[in-house]
Amino acid sequence: MWTLGINGGSHDASVCLLRDDEVVFATAEERLSRVEHDGGFPVRALRAAIAYASIDPDEIAAIGVSRPPPLVAVGHDLLALLRGSVRPSRWWLMDAAARLVRSRRDSASGPDTMAAVGLSSPRPVLRLGHHYCHALGAAAMSEAPELAVLVADGRGSRTATSLWVRRHGHLQLLERRLFPDSLGLFYARVTQYLGFTPFSEEWRVMDLAAQGERGCSMEPFLLVGEDDYLVDGARLLGRHPHDLSGLERAFGPARRPGAPIEDLHRDVAFAAQEAVESALLALARRAVAVSGCRTLALAGGLALNGKACGRIAESHVVDRIVVPPAAADEGTALGAALAAQLAMGGRGRIGSVDRVDWGREESEAAVEATLAGCRLAYRRVDDPAAAAAHRLARGWSVGWFQGRSEFGPRALGQRSILLDPRDPAGGNRVDGALRERGPWPPFLPSVLRERAAEFFEGCEEAPFGTTAYRVRQEAAVRIPGVIQADGTTTVQTVDRARSPLYWRLIDCFGRITGVPVVLNAPFGLKGEPVADSGRDALRTFFTSGLDSLVIGPFCVDKRGA
Repeated sequence: MWTLGINGGSHDASVCLLRDDEVVFATAEERLSRVEHDGGFPVRALRAAIAYASIDPDEIAAIGVSRPPPLVAVGHDLLALLRGSVRPSRWWLMDAAARLVRSRRDSASGPDTMAAVGLSSPRPVLRLGHHYCHALGAAAMSEAPELAVLVADGRGSRTATSLWVRRHGHLQLLERRLFPDSLGLFYARVTQYLGFTPFSEEWRVMDLAAQGERGCSMEPFLLVGEDDYLVDGARLLGRHPHDLSGLERAFGPARRPGAPIEDLHRDVAFAAQEAVESALLALARRAVAVSGCRTLALAGGLALNGKACGRIAESHVVDRIVVPPAAADEGTALGAALAAQLAMGGRGRIGSVDRVDWGREESEAAVEATLAGCRLAYRRVDDPAAAAAHRLARGWSVGWFQGRSEFGPRALGQRSILLDPRDPAGGNRVDGALRERGPWPPFLPSVLRERAAEFFEGCEEAPFGTTAYRVRQEAAVRIPGVIQADGTTTVQTVDRARSPLYWRLIDCFGRITGVPVVLNAPFGLKGEPVADSGRDALRTFFTSGLDSLVIGPFCVDKRGA
């Protein structure tokens, strides 16, 4: 049975195609449109999914859409205005009215969705709760018979935070918090105050926080108890989206984008990160208490905060933490496809998840045709992993493009920029290698799974690079390039059976240098998504400071190898 999940209409539009309990294809629309965080209806991703599976669209039994009708959100916001949880203003009223008008042209309606898929006869099209899809997709990443699920983001239509339990194959909502009582809203507004792009560059706040010190208080905006939190949404939202007066009264004028970063900004970031970590840890305690489960799955945009996930993991509040690699909105397409499967009598589960390279792949012939068509000097190598490892050991920066693209924002060894972790410049070299793109989400070390505990405290298995661990003191001198200012780093463990080619690269590098770790960052330019096609990779390579590109079995070098 084929089922399809769609996320669209806000940001990070995506598609997931299931055959029974197997993910056949999943990707974000941005990878194909080349528009960062593309939120339109995912037409390109939909076509790519059907083409990859080589199916007739009429074979799809049901479709899930990971958002309810827009009127649900508009109605909630009008009630919030009446209740005073959002400050009444002309802007918010006009925005609600505009969304009310746009809701009449909802591109995810049943008939429009069936037409976009290319169905010749009606199928069930389910309009689903956004947080439900987050929770269902996150729970599917674990084989635990019982687990709690915590979803925390800016908002779905109404919900900002929700707690769930999966027991006997059934997912049940336990509690929820409504917008604007939102941790995602809090972190986004601090991101904006610090001069970064909200709902896009929150990673920069997390990174900046490692350089700050305790001194600022976030209590006027976010109160955290033992197992709960409270966000003052009205104070954060102000009277329009650019009204930062609440934060400015507390901390002074907001930083302009591009302006120098000062100690105050570092300390504000520190306070915001500490507050969000404490709030998520409190919610983890509550999730365990109300569900009775000590395995916890996290989803929503806040689950991309590796430092917060690391704090929960080392707190011993839970026995195990599960974070999907596509924790933000693109991951809801998986949940929507599973919900469609449930509606047709399936289990609402997927098989064991070893890898998430679920996107497009270019054949060796297609890659060579692209290289030849661009009239490039390239050569075939017998062992691409060894070729990349030897270049890294020389101190070269390497673009690594292999197999199918990953689902989610992180590079996991399919579409990566690789560097030598022994270089103390570390992440600064990532930005230097791609000098046209400016700062980039925090790099992460990829380490052989069997050697992870040698370098990182408490790290046994972290295949998707979602959780931060403390670097062991005795190992820090060997990999100075991966360490953040607070002594931690987000880690990816690489298993030989799951990722044989990437494992071989790291192993070969380890045999040459004695360090079975490489520095890994997403393969992309400023303002663009991660490279998805061979042509994307070549354009990134030649418009950046990268030294070498290993693409399939071919090498392209800018200097003599």
